Amino acid sequence: MSKIELGLCGEILKEHFGSLVQKVGFVLLSKGRSNLAAIAQSSKLPIKIIRESLFILIQNHQVTFAENTEGMRVVVYYEANIKEILLRDRFALYISTASTHLGVNAGLIISKVLEAGYLAPLKLLKSCKLTEKDISACMEKLVQGRFVRTVSAIDSLTINDKYILEEREAIANTGAGAPLSSTELAKLRKSLAEKRSNYAQTPSSGTKRKVLDFEEEENRKKIAELASQRVNDTAGRLIKAMLDHTYSQLNSCKEPLSPSIRREMIGTLVRGQELHVHGHSNDPAMEYIEALVSERAKIVSNLNGTLYAINLRDSVRVMQIDLIESIIQEKFGDVCRRIWRLLYMKQKLDEKQVGKQAMINNKVARECLYTMLKEGLVYLQDVPKTMDHSASRTFFLWYVSIERTCTVLLTNAYKTLHRIKLRRTKELLDRTLLLEKTNRSDVLSGEAQLTTTDQENLAHLNTVLKKLHISEMRIDQMVMLLRDF
Repeated sequence: MSKIELGLCGEILKEHFGSLVQKVGFVLLSKGRSNLAAIAQSSKLPIKIIRESLFILIQNHQVTFAENTEGMRVVVYYEANIKEILLRDRFALYISTASTHLGVNAGLIISKVLEAGYLAPLKLLKSCKLTEKDISACMEKLVQGRFVRTVSAIDSLTINDKYILEEREAIANTGAGAPLSSTELAKLRKSLAEKRSNYAQTPSSGTKRKVLDFEEEENRKKIAELASQRVNDTAGRLIKAMLDHTYSQLNSCKEPLSPSIRREMIGTLVRGQELHVHGHSNDPAMEYIEALVSERAKIVSNLNGTLYAINLRDSVRVMQIDLIESIIQEKFGDVCRRIWRLLYMKQKLDEKQVGKQAMINNKVARECLYTMLKEGLVYLQDVPKTMDHSASRTFFLWYVSIERTCTVLLTNAYKTLHRIKLRRTKELLDRTLLLEKTNRSDVLSGEAQLTTTDQENLAHLNTVLKKLHISEMRIDQMVMLLRDF
């Protein structure tokens, strides 16, 4: 785990749970899997506070635990869940997504579940202040939409501990008295891995949100927007209808292709909607599909003439390339963007070829290339002619790597998010007295009023916090595209 991720996770824990819980979580993030004694030694906190902090973190899925037998005693080890911590900043998006698609009551239920970590049905009924009928209807929609799922006791275990537990149970179920051979154990592990990839968890107690399906919803939205940009809004609506139709069959938004759809089915998905085409057409939906198949982004693939599928991975790659180009355009200008695009299309070129094909001076090309090299946007590979690797007898080829560049941009996004959180903390700390004054009972009741200067400072603080929140949401959209899609 990098120092950047460590600092960002620490700020998120402090923002959501306070400084004491953040201190315990930071120990687990920096030290890794630890028991209670190791946490107490590193954090210098009383055992009671550590236990309470761990309870809060486990309740909110930020920490997992496992019991290990060591001699005559059982030791509990705790481990921080980095991905869950980083996803806490996305709660507002999850609530708005549920409210938009399933109604205000669904958004309220999601907010209560996110706030508590997980809730039993009776506690959910008390906290939401809705009728049992309304909650049942909303929960049915949320479960059908795969936005929430039931949880069991093993959800508090780490992924590795779950795999170990599954393997032990599978070995016990074989009924073999003797230990399994290496070949038999390899076959068993392979079958367990296949079972996990197709396994739908159906435990029986509690309720919690299912993060991946919120991300799949955003993924479908982004791909539909890509089709709208590449063709038109009608193509975007058609792609959205196809993705919604195959949503229940899709396991993850990281799959290469969506489930296939028959040619005859596509027209029925947009029945009743007006599809704009040039001239008269008996099947306007198929005209749009053919346009998407032939489009450079290859959003749709024709599998065998009658079956069509949406290229999820290729669509995400196109969006990542558009993001990289927009960043280069904003930071370095049009010339650097043209050079980067040229290298992406031609794959590997030397410095002279870059200048010639980009139709710019070699000196300008060199400056642009080395500027982007420092930022991790282009890379250099040496091809020696001789074994001594002499520079005078070596080709230096420039190229781009989307995966490496996405990793660099993701790291920069984490840095930016960390700085935004530090700036927000500083703004609130500098105006602590003003905030305490606004929360006084006489000010809230209207008996006393803020001075003009206090009102101006409060308005300025609210403006700054609003801008920071907007910047945070934009950076998170970029993180979602680079990491989660």
